[in-house]
Amino acid sequence: MRRIGDIRPQRLRRHFADISVDARISNLRMLVADVRPFIERAVTLGRRGITMYIEPVPRPELFVVSKGSIA
Repeated sequence: MRRIGDIRPQRLRRHFADISVDARISNLRMLVADVRPFIERAVTLGRRGITMYIEPVPRPELFVVSKGSIA
């Protein structure tokens, strides 16, 4: 699915500094992290309204805890 809108992943970098490492291969820059803590942190930030999306603005009701998830 094609993403329409404005996203800025760099807005989140400071929130992941303690669980990630910046890496570079030639001219490819990457953010490297273990998946579980990274996803958990991303979901927590999303629930607080902190995302990389500028436009369209994500609706807060999309960040609710589902019945089957571990919160």
